[in-house]
Amino acid sequence: MSRVCELTGVSVQSGHNVSHSQRKISVNFYLIYKMYLCLVIALKRLLNFKVAARAMKTLDKVGD
Repeated sequence: MSRVCELTGVSVQSGHNVSHSQRKISVNFYLIYKMYLCLVIALKRLLNFKVAARAMKTLDKVGD
């Protein structure tokens, strides 16, 4: 199963955990996503989207 937000296209990011001694350990930062039920007025039905948590918060704030 791919970890990609269907709304924004955001996926897994890679980077480093850096310790106090400046050792850099490669790590993947996985996306936190949830299923989002959305009413699409143009289609007149409900659709399920796999949406990132950050995008879900933005949808709740902006509304459309």
